[in-house]
Amino acid sequence: MIKYLKNKIVGLFQNNNSDSDTDKNLETSIKQMHIPSRKKYESVNIIPDNYDSNKITILILEDFSPFIDVIILELSKIICLDKVNIIKADTQYGALNALNALDSIKVDFAFCDITLGGMVFDGNTIKEYDGIDVFEKIMKTNPEAKVKILTGHNLNSDKLEITDAIHKFNDITEKLHLDITLDSVYINKRSNRSNMYYDLINAMGNEYDEISA
Repeated sequence: MIKYLKNKIVGLFQNNNSDSDTDKNLETSIKQMHIPSRKKYESVNIIPDNYDSNKITILILEDFSPFIDVIILELSKIICLDKVNIIKADTQYGALNALNALDSIKVDFAFCDITLGGMVFDGNTIKEYDGIDVFEKIMKTNPEAKVKILTGHNLNSDKLEITDAIHKFNDITEKLHLDITLDSVYINKRSNRSNMYYDLINAMGNEYDEISA
């Protein structure tokens, strides 16, 4: 069904005509959804003007802005925020923006949501970049970085987005020869604030005493 839906979206961009009532109803539903534009998406620069390459850099990839605020608030209890760069990728296209930012910066810590929802139309292909893609690029550019994967679902969920993420993560770690499992870097966004605080302490570790609060 997902493949069929994607093909129908592509068909809309190519002005294919639909003959059946089912297809016409589906096209109407698709047009009411957020679908990728024919125009190539131009990524947004998310690197702040006061970025300092001498500071530790933390990337937060999350399309729900209030949750970014929660992470930053909890981080402020652990580290001195003035001593770090915090880069926020907070839209449905946040993963694509983060991937482009990683061409010019090094990230030391990252908190990456799995799914963000921003699809990009590229020729006959629809791509949806996610937190796993960002994880892969961070590991390629700075293998020493610490990355936590965020999701509101349990990893034993039978939801397609979770099972796909697990397979994708495993393929990447195998390809890059990383001894990491998704379970070991996973933070459930539905955890209570106390659990979130300790998850962040665990994520930051004690390697960077110079930025501790």
